[in-house]
Amino acid sequence: MDDARGRALAELNGFRFIGTLGWLIRAKKAGLVPALGPLCENLRTAGRHIDERLLTTVLQAVEETKAEK
Repeated sequence: MDDARGRALAELNGFRFIGTLGWLIRAKKAGLVPALGPLCENLRTAGRHIDERLLTTVLQAVEETKAEK
């Protein structure tokens, strides 16, 4: 759930939540996707905002670099 209000409501009610990038990290670590860089770029192309610092953190979490996109 990426909606700020929805995340706040979930947290208030004790629910755990994970965003799109969190699911992509899990998919990469499970071997379901070969690389996150291209997927993140596709999200950006589709109009999703991904902060540059967050993208760097996500790629580091799965041992990728921006050059591997």
